[in-house]
Amino acid sequence: MQENVNQTVVGFRVDDANLPTFQIRPLDSSTSIFDYPRWKNFDGDWEKSDDTICFPDALQFHRRFELMSIGEEGVRRLFNAKLLDAIAALNDCNCVVKGYYTTVLLFTPNKILPPGEYEALARKGADIAYAIFSAEKRVMAAAAK
Repeated sequence: MQENVNQTVVGFRVDDANLPTFQIRPLDSSTSIFDYPRWKNFDGDWEKSDDTICFPDALQFHRRFELMSIGEEGVRRLFNAKLLDAIAALNDCNCVVKGYYTTVLLFTPNKILPPGEYEALARKGADIAYAIFSAEKRVMAAAAK
């Protein structure tokens, strides 16, 4: 059985980046990171993952989003409360943000935007991707010292 997926996607790539694999998704009535003590049971299915990483000082972010990854160490090296709260402020469209290696994707889950909204989504996505890639460059530069 094939399930149709409806979404609008914008992607960004930086060839020399090395992002951890992560997903930021909006919280809904079925998800709340504060319901779990620790999240370590990732089975390969992002939608049913309990592998959520909590940043207790990123309150603005965690009110609306959760961050999931199978590589907690890399995510903690890249993300901090300031970056997560900036992403939450930029992501007022409640899009899912996925990152891996050289790529950041931003998409609207279960929704195709009308063409008149493409540019706004691309601009928001570019701002979010820039924040993530810039943080990755700072982390890599600090590690090289």
